[in-house]
Amino acid sequence: MKKKFFVAVLALLVVGSGITFAQEKRWSFGPKIGANITSISNIDAQSWRGGVNVGAFAMYRYNDYLGFQADALFSMMGTDFKEGANLRLNYISIPILAKLYLYKTLNLELGPQIGFKVFDQYNMGDNTSVTDHDMYNTMDVGFVAGLGYEFNLIGLNFMTEARYVAGFTNPIKSEYNNGKNNKNQMVQLSLGWIF
Repeated sequence: MKKKFFVAVLALLVVGSGITFAQEKRWSFGPKIGANITSISNIDAQSWRGGVNVGAFAMYRYNDYLGFQADALFSMMGTDFKEGANLRLNYISIPILAKLYLYKTLNLELGPQIGFKVFDQYNMGDNTSVTDHDMYNTMDVGFVAGLGYEFNLIGLNFMTEARYVAGFTNPIKSEYNNGKNNKNQMVQLSLGWIF
């Protein structure tokens, strides 16, 4: 009898906590994918470069007006040069953002981002390239500002984001860039699936 009572109480606690969680639903997780448009400042004869970002996010909604979000993203960055050369710099980026809800699920995202370089390749435009060169710094620090919107479609929850990321640190080591102040710049668009 005690065993049946214990199982019944345990079942009620599990169901009750599930209902409470469903009502509050403060934590959300999910995968993300999107596109990057990137450049590096103060480099001559360059243009913006396209790339992708893919990863996951964790989001906490504190109240109707404030939330927080952290991402872990593989992010393709770099720049293209007009003569056909290009520079590819790929990072694992971790933005940690405050989310200020402006109206319902429309939110302003602000916060720092740290990136760890996992790949570099300079393609010279003549079918030759240099990979894993020591002229690039292994860490990139920047600031993120953007807009996010959470919505429901066909019974599933999604979010879309548009961000601008401004670098604070030089991706190219000072001894290789003639003392120029180079910074990563990125426009990032992404779509996430909220669980």
